[in-house]
Amino acid sequence: MANPKIHNSNQWTDARFHGFKMALIRDGLRRWNPKHRCVREAEIGEVFRAKTKRMCKTYQCTHCNGVFTADKMKADHIEPMVPLTGFTSWDDIMDRAFVEVEGFQAVCGGCHQIKSNEEKEIRLKYKT
Repeated sequence: MANPKIHNSNQWTDARFHGFKMALIRDGLRRWNPKHRCVREAEIGEVFRAKTKRMCKTYQCTHCNGVFTADKMKADHIEPMVPLTGFTSWDDIMDRAFVEVEGFQAVCGGCHQIKSNEEKEIRLKYKT
């Protein structure tokens, strides 16, 4: 039997509604200054980029110590927004999402993906 659609005029399941709320939180994080300050504080200098013929700021990844441009960097939550043991409560998610700069780490996209995948695998073990 399919999950009942009880949200948004009976168009969304609980799972869809949950995803919608998480998307709103992630959208709000785009305007959260401590997140952006974390990456700015990882700046280590400038290099000349032949492709653009301009100077470009560079940043150091806290995981691999590689040097990257801003477009390759992410501000990653040190403590994941969703605990590794799984969803707890919306209050807990909000407290974990909107942390100060010390709660973030500047990582390159590759390291961020690896860390995210590892966290997902751990959460899956708790689900079963």
